[in-house]
Amino acid sequence: MSALQRPPLRHLAWLIALVSLLTVGFYWQGLLQQLHEYERGRVERITERAELRALAAYENLHATLLQLDRVLENARAAWRGDRPHLDTIANAALAALPEGLALQLFVIGSDGHLAWSSLGAAPANWLGDRDYFRALAVRPDDRLVFSEPVVGRLSRRRSLLLARPLLEDGRFAGVIAIAIAPDRWARDIAKFSDTDADMVALIRSDGIILLRVPGTESSYGLRVPADRPYLHAPQPPNQILRTISHVDGIERAYAWQMMPEGPVVVAGIGVAAASAEIQALQRDLLLRSGAWTLLLMLTIGGVLHFMHRAERSSRLLADAEDRQRTILATMAEGVMILSPERRIMFANASARSTLHLPEQLDGLRHPDDTIRHALIRPDGQPLAFEHYPTLRCSTHGEDADNVLLGLSDEQTGLRWITVSVRAMRRDSAPPYWIVTSFRDITELREAEAQARMSQSVFDAAVEGILVTDAEHHIIAVNPAFINLTGYAREALLGRTPQFLCEQLPQSISFDGLSTYLIHHDFWEGEILTQRREDGFCLLRVRISVLRDDEGRAWRHVVLFHDITERKHREDQAWRQANYDALTGLPNRTLLLDRLGRALRHAQRSGQQLVALFIDLDRFKPVNDELGHAAGDTLLQQVARRLEAAVRLEDTVARLSGDEFVVIMLVHADTQAAERVADKIVATLTQPFRIDGQSVEISCSVGIAIQQADDDDAEVLLERADAAMYRAKRAGRSTYRY
Repeated sequence: MSALQRPPLRHLAWLIALVSLLTVGFYWQGLLQQLHEYERGRVERITERAELRALAAYENLHATLLQLDRVLENARAAWRGDRPHLDTIANAALAALPEGLALQLFVIGSDGHLAWSSLGAAPANWLGDRDYFRALAVRPDDRLVFSEPVVGRLSRRRSLLLARPLLEDGRFAGVIAIAIAPDRWARDIAKFSDTDADMVALIRSDGIILLRVPGTESSYGLRVPADRPYLHAPQPPNQILRTISHVDGIERAYAWQMMPEGPVVVAGIGVAAASAEIQALQRDLLLRSGAWTLLLMLTIGGVLHFMHRAERSSRLLADAEDRQRTILATMAEGVMILSPERRIMFANASARSTLHLPEQLDGLRHPDDTIRHALIRPDGQPLAFEHYPTLRCSTHGEDADNVLLGLSDEQTGLRWITVSVRAMRRDSAPPYWIVTSFRDITELREAEAQARMSQSVFDAAVEGILVTDAEHHIIAVNPAFINLTGYAREALLGRTPQFLCEQLPQSISFDGLSTYLIHHDFWEGEILTQRREDGFCLLRVRISVLRDDEGRAWRHVVLFHDITERKHREDQAWRQANYDALTGLPNRTLLLDRLGRALRHAQRSGQQLVALFIDLDRFKPVNDELGHAAGDTLLQQVARRLEAAVRLEDTVARLSGDEFVVIMLVHADTQAAERVADKIVATLTQPFRIDGQSVEISCSVGIAIQQADDDDAEVLLERADAAMYRAKRAGRSTYRY
């Protein structure tokens, strides 16, 4: 609807709203101006109070200060000209002061030692390090000096000292000082603080706090920040500082008065405490104004709301009908609305397609005109007409949810559907209006059957099967895998397979395998797997990656086949083929293989390959005299001594009978080979203990060193064999090249 077509009442409502908003605006403008005037008056009152407070405190403190200075002047005059009567004069002057204010009157000589005290005989006390003494000694002009609060060395009481110099012919002759109790003096100015937030202080020209109320004790020795304006004379009159105290963190407005003697009297008014009443008034005014404004705005909003309610309701109803019509038209489920006479009043596209209904319903009846063949129960038997869910709901008001029925159709054959029915307008007598919905679940039932069959195959498989999600968390295992590892299903689900193999040596790490499977769909290999109770097993593993339509890994299916026994048999066969059964040393086959590799490595690395051919001397008599069992034991002990005589990376092998070979890599050093040969001869010459008897043999060692053109292992062995025979001809128990 255009602006010209809107009802006059609506125009009037908008006009009222506009006038109301303007009224509120003018009102708040005046209110804010009034609050500004309140704030300015509050600041002026706080400023005035601070100035008056500073002036009153100044008058009080300065009067006391002048009285104390007169005591100093009288005592100094007596010291100069009437010392015999000094005690009498000093005591009289001190008695005239307020009770408890003065602690003592004393004189310090030019050497810094206490010369006289009103308290009696002056004890030995050196005061030459005090700040007031040093200040007057450096610049001995007649002036009044204030010390910072100090603790007396003899009295152990905290005191504030006022001092003047003693001069003789213009030269410094000492100091006369009066010790004041700062806490007693502070009580005189406490009356100038109305609240705990107010403050009065006497501050030395260098920023040292001499007196402060409140917090006299806690402020001793503190220094105000150097940027405080009252530390920098001269200052314009009526100067006010508003800041947060560095002592107690309270915001105050400060005024001050400078003393001719140097210190400044500072009075502070707590801003929050002084502003509490006016701020409460301002808050009350703002709350009442806000409440009035809110009430007015709510009233205007209510008027606009009710005026637009009808138009809005009509538009929402039309939108809801459009949404419902769109939803019903696009639903995968078939939906129909039936009258009490079972006339089809509405059928969406899915219902018309499933039941082969025409576009124009023209009062078709259900199920008479829609079900051309009988409905089938889940057990395969026809469903009696009187038990049709739509009939029972219409006539008896019996709702139904997801009833499984078969629907026979000439075109598509038997299909399975789930039917739900709801009665409408139950306030009337039956038959009722009803809404029925149904869904074709034929493919779902087939998928369920396929899933049950797959699960049966999964459970019955001989191989262990494990399924993980995209993050490698186990989501399914079959019984064969449980039997294979010994872990219960509950102990496996949710974990990664890493814990089954992380403590065992593997050809590929779990992280490496995970990275590999990001870009590949299959991996096959062998993995050592930890069983729950009885050690580990070797498994042949095949991993297949299932990906979604966007190529992201969705599942990992892992098949496990136990090859532990097979691998054990293969290892045994390989060991029998390559190792001597008696001594456990490599045999001739494995020796030749290692010789060939060592030759190629030596050619690449620049090292030399050395072969030591060892033949036992006097071995046959042992066999003949002690028997073959003793000879076998002797060969085993020889093997162990040879292994102990060489490095771990060297190879010791048994060729046959009593012949052994050692191969080793050296760095072009023939002496290394000779040292090993000497060691072998020496170790095998030592007696052997066999069956309680001592047996002595020796050996002959032939040394062959790889030549530049050597590339045949057999040739190197033949040269070592020939060298061994030269050692035997040389008398045995030795070695030869």
